[in-house]
Amino acid sequence: MPPRTEAHRAPAALQVVVLEHNDTLRAVLRDSLSSRGLGEVTAFGQMADLRQHMTQHTPDVLVLDLDLPGMEGLDLCSELRTRLPDLALMATSAQLRGDWRAAALNAGADHLFAKPVLVTELVAGIRRVLNRRAVRLPHAAAKTLH
Repeated sequence: MPPRTEAHRAPAALQVVVLEHNDTLRAVLRDSLSSRGLGEVTAFGQMADLRQHMTQHTPDVLVLDLDLPGMEGLDLCSELRTRLPDLALMATSAQLRGDWRAAALNAGADHLFAKPVLVTELVAGIRRVLNRRAVRLPHAAAKTLH
């Protein structure tokens, strides 16, 4: 069997990126989202790798670990929301204080998921955001999930 790469292709046209520092969780999220037909899922463990990827690709969905070592996840969330206003931005964190949730949403996250992430909840959140945005963005209708 050939080795698995960090990117998995599925029939849908969506570009999904996962930024998660935990190797095991990153692999689970990548494989789970891919197996649910969400499109091409690419996963990174470091911010530098995501930034490099985004010089050539614009994702439709980003699953963003706000607890990455050595970076301020809320600042990145805000930066991405400004740069990519239609990005479905799904944040994850082990910090579940109410003020942290509010800060993540205020920084631009569409949703904050508690770690360990329930994949069914994450998929439902992604679909909800993409379907809602397709109403506003008719050109994105082809990427709508039902």
